[in-house]
Amino acid sequence: MPARALLLLLFVCAVGCGPSAPAPEAPPPENPACAAGDAAACRKLAAELESACSTGAGRACRQLAVFHLAGRGGSVDKPAALRLYTKGCAAGDGQSCRDGASFVAETPEADQLLQTGCDRGDGYSCSALVAALRTAGRDASRSDAAFRRAVQLFEKRCNDGDPDGCMGLGHMYGSFAPPDEAKSASFSRQGVDRWSEACKKSDGAACFRVALAHHEGRGVETDFGKHLELMRRACELGYADGCAEEAAGYKTSETTSDDAKSPALFERACLAGVQRRQPCKEAGFLYVDGEGVPADKPKGVALLQRACALDEVSSCLKAGAMLREADGVPADEKTAGTLLSPYLSGLEIKVPAVKRMKEAVDPTTLQMGVAPSDMPPIKAAAGEDLIVVYFDVRRTAPKGHMPVRLVWVLDEKGQRYPSVLKNDFAFGLSHEYQREMVFRVPQGTRTPKVKFELGGLVLDLPAAVKAEIPKEHRHVPEPEHKH
Repeated sequence: MPARALLLLLFVCAVGCGPSAPAPEAPPPENPACAAGDAAACRKLAAELESACSTGAGRACRQLAVFHLAGRGGSVDKPAALRLYTKGCAAGDGQSCRDGASFVAETPEADQLLQTGCDRGDGYSCSALVAALRTAGRDASRSDAAFRRAVQLFEKRCNDGDPDGCMGLGHMYGSFAPPDEAKSASFSRQGVDRWSEACKKSDGAACFRVALAHHEGRGVETDFGKHLELMRRACELGYADGCAEEAAGYKTSETTSDDAKSPALFERACLAGVQRRQPCKEAGFLYVDGEGVPADKPKGVALLQRACALDEVSSCLKAGAMLREADGVPADEKTAGTLLSPYLSGLEIKVPAVKRMKEAVDPTTLQMGVAPSDMPPIKAAAGEDLIVVYFDVRRTAPKGHMPVRLVWVLDEKGQRYPSVLKNDFAFGLSHEYQREMVFRVPQGTRTPKVKFELGGLVLDLPAAVKAEIPKEHRHVPEPEHKH
């Protein structure tokens, strides 16, 4: 397999291989007046949900959590949502257990929430607990017990005519080793058939479930066109998770006419408190970048601040940089500092060397474990130089973190030259980290600075030193085979 194809496969599996999580239950019914921004209606709704939650109505606690995630109380409040999910879980609402666990994933608190949901009879909490324990390779006996409990709960629901129970059984038999594909397909088919009937009767949650089945090929043939069609239907029927999925489908579509559809759909999902597909982040960047729609930087920054309140770090750094630099929005140094400082103050980034080259090793090889000699080098075109910048990064505080998207070297007049490869990594994921980036510049151009889009960080660069690829790293082409 060619090296670049191998790298693409590794990336795809890193983000998309393996079983998907079960679909969420139907969201709480929206209050139209509150959703339209009527503060009095929102206060009334919050009081009603608070009263019901305090008397042990777990679903009301979950509805109130979504209320806070949607910023209906004036601002997005993730800590309040987590407290309410925990309270709803204790009151027996299974999805509260799962949603709360997703906020504290890979922690003992998450395991406890899922165990509580499982003990209270929520099959999907049991399923999520199995996935968490098996992924971490721990507590096999607890995982096996949760698996048996999930199957027991789903069987009862399926036998009672509940399509969610049948889909749950399909998920259990198809997603966990040893798989039983025949059972998985049979139960999934029952679930899809029942959900399809409900979808025909304008049940948005049912349409959403059938759409997911078409995406995964579970119980039906994989059909991405049908998936998008049903997500559109779910969104039209008021199921906001469907709007997020529809938007994601348009964003990844190769049809350019679809580009303009994504921003408003992501925004709608964001304002409804949806977490799936990170709609606040997606909408924010689309509006800021003017991707598919005319740029609307004030709206984009507002959406990014919502995403930041949900701990989405790249959104914090982008909004903070724009507010600090007055990039399409009024300057606000105080807010910028609040958004940037928790993450940037915990990183120490140094540039020990800069090289000027005509050929450079593809940095991707070093990150993915591919030998540099197996990958063709990046080559400068006629009249160009390659500037290779080496970074040493050390995390000095627990929250030190900086996702990297766009990076430029700057010439003496401030002209920007972007990195050759698209960046999709982060500084601060490990205590110490080394990275190199390659930039194309006109031959002989001096580049005294480098700038990061997220966070707006600008670093001084040492003078570039002329260099060549070390002999042991030079690409050795595969011999041609004669036919």
